[in-house]
Amino acid sequence: MKQRKALILYATMTSNTEKIATAFESVFDAYNWSVKRIRIRNQKELAERQDELYFDDYDVIALGSPIVGGMPLQPVIQAFSLGGGGKLEQSVG
Repeated sequence: MKQRKALILYATMTSNTEKIATAFESVFDAYNWSVKRIRIRNQKELAERQDELYFDDYDVIALGSPIVGGMPLQPVIQAFSLGGGGKLEQSVG
């Protein structure tokens, strides 16, 4: 049986979102999933890591962000959009 793969992308300001990402990683590990957890610090870093983020390689993608002014952080919105600035990204809110 093929090992399932999970990608956890997250941004954090106070480490609270990181604690949740770590908890998700622990659960996936407990079920013998292969897990890649990546902290997104800014849009430049997200662009630099784009080659690692081929979403079709994963069975589950978890995305976490602090909420600032009622919205997720911009790098997380961009990662969520899958279009890197397209219409879907502009409609997140």
